[in-house]
Amino acid sequence: MHENNVANLNQKTVEFFYDALGGIKKYLDDPNVTDLMLNPDGNLWIDTFSGGQTKTGERIEWEQAEQIIRLASGIKGKYFDEANPSVATELIGNGERFQGVMPPQSSYPIFTIRKKPLKIFSLQDYLEHQALTIAQYKVLKYAIQSRKNILIAGATGSGKTTFANAVLKEVAEMNTRIAILEDTAELLCSSPNHYKFQTTEQVSMQRLLKDTLRMNIDSIVVGEVRGKEALDLLKAWNTGHPGGVATIHSDSAIDALYRLEQLILEGSIDCQRHLISKAINVVVFLAKNETRQRVVQEILEVQGLIKPVTPYKIVKC
Repeated sequence: MHENNVANLNQKTVEFFYDALGGIKKYLDDPNVTDLMLNPDGNLWIDTFSGGQTKTGERIEWEQAEQIIRLASGIKGKYFDEANPSVATELIGNGERFQGVMPPQSSYPIFTIRKKPLKIFSLQDYLEHQALTIAQYKVLKYAIQSRKNILIAGATGSGKTTFANAVLKEVAEMNTRIAILEDTAELLCSSPNHYKFQTTEQVSMQRLLKDTLRMNIDSIVVGEVRGKEALDLLKAWNTGHPGGVATIHSDSAIDALYRLEQLILEGSIDCQRHLISKAINVVVFLAKNETRQRVVQEILEVQGLIKPVTPYKIVKC
C-alpha cells in the first residue's frame, strides 16, 4: 500500500511538473530540439540537431522557474532548499536530464533540460544534413560492418550521444547481441536482441561491465566513459567482444586517446597504451561548426603504437 501511495505521489508530481512548463513543453515534443536552457535573464534558449543554439523569444518569470525546479526535485524526492540550491535528476516518463539551480548559487532560478532523443537519426540523416561527408560516411559504414570498436569524442553539447544512437542504429542491423551500459538512460537500440544496464549509487559502471562479461554478449556499448572503468571496457573489447561503441569527453580525436590514459591511471599504475591501441579501432570527433551545427569534424583510425613523442600510430580518415 505504501509503495502504491509513493508511486501515485510521484506520478502527480510529474504531471504538475509538465503542467508548470506551460507553453515551453512544445520544445520537449519537438524531435529536432535536444536541450532547453533558461538563462539568468529569464530568456529561454533551445539547442537543435539541425541549427544549433537559438533564442526562442520566450521569457520565464522567477515564480514559474522556481516552481519548475522545485517540482523537478520532488519527482525523485531530491533534498532541495537554500542550503542545497541545486538539483540534478532524471525525469520520470521520457527520461529527460534536469539540472536546476536557485539563489544564492545563482542570481536567478535557471535550469537546463537535456532531452532523451525522441528520434534516432541515422548516418544517412547526418549525410543529408551535411554533418558528415561522403568519405566519412563510407569509413564509418565499413568500420561498423567490420565490427570495429568505435570511440565517439567531443566536448559537452557536441552531440556525442545523438551520434552514438546513429552508430548504434547501424550496429543493431548486424544480428549480434548488444549490451548497453549507461549512467543515464539515453541510448536507443532497435535490435530485438539487446539489454540495458544502468548504474546506481550502489552499482558502478565497473560492476556492470563485469556482470556483462558473464552474459554471452557480442557487442558492448557504454554511454559515457568517465572513470577508471575505462580499463575494464578496453579489456572487454579486447577479449572477444568487437563492434563496441562508447563516448568520451575530449577536445580532439587524438586527445580522446590521451583522455583514456588519464582515466585508466585512476585505477592503474600504467596508462595501458598497448591495450588502447589494440582495443580502439576508430575515433570519431564531433564539434559545432561556425553555424553551431553539430558535425563530424575528424575521424582517426588507430593502427598501433610508435616510439616517438606522439605514441599512437593513426591515420586520418
